Amino acid sequence: MPSIRNHKGRFSRTKSVKKITKLILDRVQQKHKNNNRVSDHSYATFCNPVTPTENITASTLTDDDLTYIPPDLVPLSHCRLVTELDTLANQLKSCRECTIPLHLHDAKGVRCYGLTGIVYIICKASSCQTLNRIKLGKVHFGREKKGVGIFYVNLKAATGMIHAGIGETQLNNFLSSLNVHCIDAKTLKIRENEAGSVLENQAIMSQQRHLQMEILNSTTEDQTDSTSGICISTDTCWQKKGSGRSYNSLSGVSTLIGKTTGKVVNHKVRISSCRICERAKGRGILPRQHKCRKNWSGWQRSDLEKLFIQKMVPQSKKLSNLGSSQANESFNNLIALKAPKTKHFSTSASFKLQSQLSVLQKNEGYNYISELNTSIGLSPGNETLSRGNKLNKKREGNKNISKSKQGKKQRKFLKKKRLQKTTVAEVKEGRTYHSSIGLEDFATIDIEEIPAIPEAETFTNIDDAPIVCFDLETTGLSRYSDITQIAACTKDSSFSRYIFPDQQISREASEITKITVVGQKMYYKGNAVDYKHKHEGMTDFLTYLSNFTDKPVLVGHNIKRFDCHVLFHTLKSMNMYSELCANELAFSPSYPQLYQMQLTNLKTFEKLVQSKCLSKAMALKTAKSNLGLQHFQLAAQRNNMAGIKALMTEKSSTWVVRVTSNKQIIQRVYEYLFSHK
Repeated sequence: MPSIRNHKGRFSRTKSVKKITKLILDRVQQKHKNNNRVSDHSYATFCNPVTPTENITASTLTDDDLTYIPPDLVPLSHCRLVTELDTLANQLKSCRECTIPLHLHDAKGVRCYGLTGIVYIICKASSCQTLNRIKLGKVHFGREKKGVGIFYVNLKAATGMIHAGIGETQLNNFLSSLNVHCIDAKTLKIRENEAGSVLENQAIMSQQRHLQMEILNSTTEDQTDSTSGICISTDTCWQKKGSGRSYNSLSGVSTLIGKTTGKVVNHKVRISSCRICERAKGRGILPRQHKCRKNWSGWQRSDLEKLFIQKMVPQSKKLSNLGSSQANESFNNLIALKAPKTKHFSTSASFKLQSQLSVLQKNEGYNYISELNTSIGLSPGNETLSRGNKLNKKREGNKNISKSKQGKKQRKFLKKKRLQKTTVAEVKEGRTYHSSIGLEDFATIDIEEIPAIPEAETFTNIDDAPIVCFDLETTGLSRYSDITQIAACTKDSSFSRYIFPDQQISREASEITKITVVGQKMYYKGNAVDYKHKHEGMTDFLTYLSNFTDKPVLVGHNIKRFDCHVLFHTLKSMNMYSELCANELAFSPSYPQLYQMQLTNLKTFEKLVQSKCLSKAMALKTAKSNLGLQHFQLAAQRNNMAGIKALMTEKSSTWVVRVTSNKQIIQRVYEYLFSHK
């Protein structure tokens, strides 16, 4: 008779045990009575119906009964299932009692087992009517060799989950989005534990093998000194970083990596909390039987110092030579991918498996998954091998590139680029943050920002491109109004056309423009004027623009909000917009402001030009890049000559230097500013 505990953890009395046991048996009998569906389901005639007088136990109807149709079948269209086609094809060749082939359209349903399942098909031969259970994937059996077996794909899903660095929630979220049947968390944990013992042995064997290789390589390299030993590097990766006053991370991984092989020769996992034990403690009961991973109680800073002084110092003569811990830092990143620090894996039993998988990936490469499957007794998987070989080849290629001269140059270039970008940002923005910044006087804080490089279109050489000022008169204030007059001019030419509108001129527009229409005549200030129709007027305007040698830049007042929209609408209505794009270079509504800003900046460099620190052309280029003398003074104040250099050599999005990279010019500018402080 089973033992039952109450909520306080004590054993219940015998009467309570008998009462609960009887209740369980009654529920089992009632469940199987409800499964007798002869009247409603035709397929129930092929089962062995249970009579009410039969003595039913919990094992009366099981999956071992080849005539039993479970009540939890779902239709084939319920969800997607992972199916091994060769296994399915072999089982559909013939019925298990006769030689007639089976068909999926005769299936009564499918029973899901994680990612896959079993399809129940009844032979359609009238003399057979045998129930066939078609497994959608390969299975293996445990020690008892009972039930339907353990599907390969579910076991591989558990190892793949750890390999990808995700948990049960993330895995099932991904599967559900694909409408693939999800795996129960308990099933995943059982499959994970099944692979865990093999995984641990694989990791230990890999470490021992590479330790022997490290010893052999060290002996071969230094045969003169037999006492030198091997050279290793060590580091510890904690799931939570210490603050300097306390180290309360729940878990950590310490590794030893050989210098010559670059492989992990040993590692230790420290776990100070067990989720199962903590939950049982919170409920006030004894924890269930499990493999507790807790092997550490946690240390404070004083404990670490005592351990080092008492145990490590006396053994210093036995310690190996230590190398750079750069390889350990790389391995720590690998552990962080398997067990992300944003997820709470410290109290989970999966954390140790994740660290062991990281060791195998570091030592054996990406094919360790196929080797692990072979050790468990599963197929290595063709796609698994192909993916592993591809990633190994990519990793080897990246390793060779990083060791080459070109790879080293690329790293130096990228480092220099990042440093230059940071320096430019610091010079342009000033100190945006430092200790106790909120306690300083606001008037003393340097908050002035140096202007950025102008956009690409403002780099247009406006001295060469002709500037055409134009203006429109319209029938109203709407952007869809008709044009009544279009005029344009340059320093050498002018253009004007009156255009007869299709719309009526509003009273407000007529009062402003002094243009009126009476019948088929147009008047300006009461005097009749010659006009053109819309198509002729626009053709004349485009012809005027095309007469320039270089494409002109159109400028005007308020053209961004009104004139451009009216002009574009008119040209598009006559399919002439592409001709305008071919004839003009750009619209510049802010040309007067831009010109005024450049002129203001240029005047600040008069003394620099007079002292021959800058040429006139260089001063003009500097002014066009939104820089003035005050910006040079600000950069020198923030970072001396390095600030001047960073500002003048800043590169735009098109990799064009902002001012110049000439060292002599930069030196002269800095000396001038230093002498005129």
